[in-house]
Amino acid sequence: FDKDLIGSRVSFFEMNHRDLTPLDRFIPPEGARAFVYNLGYLPGGDKTMTTLVEDTLRSLRSAAERTALGGIICVTCYRGHAGGAEETALVREELVKLPQSDWRVVEHTPLNWPASPILITAHRFEMPRKKLPKRNVAPIYEAEKGKLH
Repeated sequence: FDKDLIGSRVSFFEMNHRDLTPLDRFIPPEGARAFVYNLGYLPGGDKTMTTLVEDTLRSLRSAAERTALGGIICVTCYRGHAGGAEETALVREELVKLPQSDWRVVEHTPLNWPASPILITAHRFEMPRKKLPKRNVAPIYEAEKGKLH
């Protein structure tokens, strides 16, 4: 990427995502506008060194607390390596717990490339919404059964 194109609008931190407290001195009082995760292993790196589920879930909870109104959490999940499918499932499970009144969580999944990475985004509303009744939750598609429920 070209740092000259983004200027001072974006800060990059090379660190383990397990603990976000070192970032607190850089986050404005209203919160961070974005947290971006690229899970799995470093492309072109050692494929035996991957993100750990426990660290990822802890970090996501911490990021949700630090996300500004109108902010977003973006998580790219790689399902094709050892532990990747489990981490993806647990990330999905964690983010879907965010309250509907404050967050919209969306999964972007390529349909014709089953082992490809997926992107899960959690957008924090500028203004909280009223709590939606359970029936407004989108149906879940069970591919192996070929039906909605």
